[in-house]
Amino acid sequence: MKLLRNITLIPFFILFLISCEEEVVPVTFTLTTQVTPAGSGTVSPPSGTFDEGASITISATPSANYIFKQWTGTGSGSANPLTFQINANSNLTAEFSLIDADNDGVTDALDNCPDTPAGITVNSQGCATSQLDTDNDGVTDDKDKCPSTPENEDVDDDGCSISQKDSDNDGVKDDKDLCPDTPTGSSVDGDGCPVSNVFERLQGNTYRQIESVTDCGTCEDEINYYTFSEDGLQISGTTLDDVCEQNDFQQIGDCDDCARLTENTPERMTVCVGNFIQLCQTITFLSDDEIQFDFPTFNQKWTAQKYDDEVPCTNWSPPLEPFFSGVFSGAIWDNGVFEFPSSADEWAGFANNNTAIYPIELPDGGKITFTASTEGTDIDVQFRFEFNPHPNVDPAYNSEIVTVSGTSAKEYSVDIPSQGENTYSSLIFYLKTRDQKLTASDFKIIKN
Repeated sequence: MKLLRNITLIPFFILFLISCEEEVVPVTFTLTTQVTPAGSGTVSPPSGTFDEGASITISATPSANYIFKQWTGTGSGSANPLTFQINANSNLTAEFSLIDADNDGVTDALDNCPDTPAGITVNSQGCATSQLDTDNDGVTDDKDKCPSTPENEDVDDDGCSISQKDSDNDGVKDDKDLCPDTPTGSSVDGDGCPVSNVFERLQGNTYRQIESVTDCGTCEDEINYYTFSEDGLQISGTTLDDVCEQNDFQQIGDCDDCARLTENTPERMTVCVGNFIQLCQTITFLSDDEIQFDFPTFNQKWTAQKYDDEVPCTNWSPPLEPFFSGVFSGAIWDNGVFEFPSSADEWAGFANNNTAIYPIELPDGGKITFTASTEGTDIDVQFRFEFNPHPNVDPAYNSEIVTVSGTSAKEYSVDIPSQGENTYSSLIFYLKTRDQKLTASDFKIIKN
């Protein structure tokens, strides 16, 4: 019985011994994989943990337009797939290369220019400017100074057609330039031809302005004609009924009495008169048919239109205005009241004291007008033109006698025939009726 009991305990003892032995833990290692450049391919299997000594087969699969190059890291070589035993933590990098025969950075599949020279910068299609001709003109882009040549136009060595060149740098392309050799800095018109400055452009032209009292503060109901020449500006004017009332000339230049040209461009000109106080006027060229006057001193502005018909009043002279206050030989004058008293000499009269009207020239004749009235008795009057005051009076001319009637003032007129080449620097007004008072004014000599 005792022996049997001992035999029975042996299995329990053996089991106890086994259970007391230390448990063995398997050894594992980590595999880490990478791809370079990013996106160039994949690795399979990817990173993971493996038992020591395990045999691992890893494959590299390139993305489109790439090829596998090599493994680097813990393992190396170009075998693909790669089989190895893992006995330590491992890092493997799969290197891929772009399929790029000319090494320009653009894969062959996308490279429109597969033979780009080394080191040349290319576009996204793998082409350098020396390989492109964007406008198909036969000149490569790296030499083409006119990259947008219209289709089918002949070009020069710089890739420029006649429609793209401006040989004289005047702003008008050669195909439209009628004046291809314009001097540098000249203003030109749409045909590429030099444009004269305003003063030169206006010469030989006349412009008409129909003026109204409503146009400006000093305006009148009249018509003005502005005729330009190389010497200056002629201004003729009439009433709305075509009666001459102005014919003035303003010389423009460097003389003492000239208006000075202070600005003269293709767009406008400015002329000024005066030294200490300057009055300036600007004329702007609006078009071939219209100009604009600007008179800033009086805040006035108006336009005038080109006029091609005959200009009136170009030979008209403003009336001369004698002032007969120079009494002699007993004649009496009192503020416009004239008298030829019985006590006066036979030759007594009234000399003109406005010497600014001399010398008087009447090659085509004219007339004398005046306003006069009597105190009730008719009075005969006469005018005498003399070469010089007495005694050097010849040649001389005596007008016809005019009879003044009535106590109400009215205008009288006496015609003067042509005086040829004679000039007069003495003018006398005579009363032929004695001891009667004549009120007279507004004496005017109007030339034909």
